[in-house]
Parts: sequence; structure tokens; C-alpha cells
Amino acid sequence: MNKSTKTLLSLSLPSLLIILSCLFLTRISSMSVLIIGMIPFLPYILLLIAGVLAYRFNQSKIFYLALVFILIQFTTEAIIYQRHHYDSTQMNSIYSVIGILVPLNIFIYCFLKERGIFSQWGFLKLISIIGQFLGAIWIVSSDKLAILNILNVQLLPWTFDFLHGIAQLSLIVFCLSIISILLLMQINNCYFSATAIGILFSVALLIYFRDTPLAGPIFMSSTGLMMIICIIQNTYSMAYLDELTEIPGRRALREEMMKLSGNYVMAMVDIDFFKKFNDKYGHNVGDEVLRMVASKLVQVTGGGKAFRYGGEEFVIVFSGKKLADVLPHLEKLRENIAKADFSIRGKDRPKMKTEKIKLAQPTKRTSVTVSIGAAEKSNAYGKAQEVLTAADKALYRAKKNGRNRVCK
Repeated sequence: MNKSTKTLLSLSLPSLLIILSCLFLTRISSMSVLIIGMIPFLPYILLLIAGVLAYRFNQSKIFYLALVFILIQFTTEAIIYQRHHYDSTQMNSIYSVIGILVPLNIFIYCFLKERGIFSQWGFLKLISIIGQFLGAIWIVSSDKLAILNILNVQLLPWTFDFLHGIAQLSLIVFCLSIISILLLMQINNCYFSATAIGILFSVALLIYFRDTPLAGPIFMSSTGLMMIICIIQNTYSMAYLDELTEIPGRRALREEMMKLSGNYVMAMVDIDFFKKFNDKYGHNVGDEVLRMVASKLVQVTGGGKAFRYGGEEFVIVFSGKKLADVLPHLEKLRENIAKADFSIRGKDRPKMKTEKIKLAQPTKRTSVTVSIGAAEKSNAYGKAQEVLTAADKALYRAKKNGRNRVCK
């Protein structure tokens, strides 16, 4: 699966929530009084749940974003109830401030690492949020005309009448933030980046439909739901996916083994001479080898599912298969890995950028091989752990017989 496909899949769930929110908004008039009465409270409930879950699983970016959106929801509700205190310029500027600060903060958060909620980094986020919130209130309430005019200035030669209520500066910030995050997803496709884009669209729709009754709570609710889903996805990833290779890890394998029944085959895969390779080229290159092998394992044909077992060992499970059916697929996998060469960066690179190399050395290319041992469920091996042990013994035979081969 290429990066573009992964990006589209990551964006599918936030996109679905946005579409459902828009459909819900169009059907609001036909809903019962009870449901309509519950809608204003829904954003607070969902955002509070997101904040609690983020705190529990130490996801600081979601935690502080949930706090930001609780403040936004409270502020916009207060504005709606007291809108007679504000003129049209101030009303537009309030949403212009939201349309500038929110995308900027989300954009910055996409590049920040998780460094704890109540660490010094977390408190810096909190101070930044409070400062921006107080600054926004000061700008709007003190009637700073110069700043208000800047927020609503026309920067582009075109007028976007169909985007009524969204200032051009806000539109530019939204577009640049979304494009930047999409480019970031091509490098590091994480759940938070996809959620961030969904939140940006949700905020844009909130501003666009701000004069529509209950539009704010509906889009804020979708934002809270996106955050909750993001936390669940991140938690699942941490629990079940191997951080280095991004394929299912040992915990996922253990649960897969508990589900197995009927015919199945398990294959143990080990990278040949990996320790020597690691010692020769370094751990960074060794990590690249593990990622490369894992990327080939997930492409195994025959219905196999790959797991990282530990170190340089992997396991492939073929559910509903017999050993004779699986062996050709394992042989093809072994050949594909052996053919996949990759480049190794030289150790003679200059330590300082100012140093020069007289003669450029050609990039060295190398490859690795794997040994595979396979076993199937039978009368002798009735349990999944017994099949795995048999596959491990077959792997030992493959190594003893010269490596780079498949044994049963």
C-alpha cells in the first residue's frame, strides 16, 4: 500500500464524520424536541470525554486541543446569547480570530512530539492557549479597529461570495495549513494528522454556518468525536502494532493464535546473519533492514498475515490453509526478499558540513536473505503454540542446512 493510499484511508473516517454532520444539520428541523434540546450539551460531553481519555493515555496534543475547543464552544455560545452587544464588524472579527488561530495551532501541533501533559512542554502549551484566548478577547472587546481591519482585509484579487462569513486571511491560513499537513502525511502518516485535517474542515464549516441554529454544537460534536476516535486509534496502535516496523506485534499474534481453528499454517521467518549485519553497518541500517523485510512480509501472497515476533524474527499465519498450499507462497516471499537490495550510506561522510570530500564514493548496495520454517496444524500439533514451536524447529533446520531457504 503506497503512501497516497494510506493518506486517503486515514482521511476517510474524518471525512465521513463531516458528511454526517452536514446531513444531520439539514435534518435538524424534523427531529424531536428532546434531541434538539440535547444537542447544545453534546459538544461539552464529547470534548470532556476526549480530554479525560487523552489525559489517561498521555496524549497531550488531543488534551490541549480539547481544552481549546471547550473554550471556543463556550465563547461562541456566549456571543450568540449576547450578540446585541456586538456590531457586525466585531461579530465577523470574532470568527476571523477563530479562523486564524485554530488552524495555526493545529498546524503547529502536527509537528510537535508528545512530551507529556503536565511537563514543562505541556505548561507551555497551556500558557500559549491562555495567552491567545485573552488576546482574542482583548482585541474584540476593546474595539481595536486597526487590528479588526487587518483580520478582515481583502488580500486576494478575487471575491469568494459563496464563502460568505469567512475572511480571506482565515481562508488563506486554512488552505495553507491543510496543504502543509497533507504534505506532512506523505512523510509521516499518523492518525493525528488525519484528525487535524478533519477538525480544520469542521471549524471552517462552523464559521460558514454560524448563523444556522445549532450548527456550532453539531460541528463541535463532530470535532470531539474525531478526537475520541484518534485516541482509540493511537492506543490501538501502541498496543498492537510494532513501533519500528508498523506491522502487528507479539500481542496481536497472541490474540490471533487464540482465534485459530480448523486448518492453518504458521511460518517463522528469521533474517540471516542479522547480528553480524547490525554490527557491521550499525543499528540505524539494521532498523532499515527490519522495516524493509516487514514491508515484504505484509505483501505475502496466499492469505498470510505477518507479525513481528521479536528481534529479527517474524511470524506469518495462514488461516484456513494446508502446508502444501502455503509453501509456494513462502518460497516466492523468500525470493522477493533476496532480490530486494538497498543502499547503505557510507561511514566516511564528513562530520561537519564545512568539510569536503575529494572524491565521491559510490553508494554501496547490499541485500539480505531470510530463512523460513513452516508447520501446520495436525494430529501431532493440535494447539497453536505447538504449531509455532514446530515452525521454530523447522526454521532451525533451514539455518542448519545453509540458510536462505524454506523448510517444513
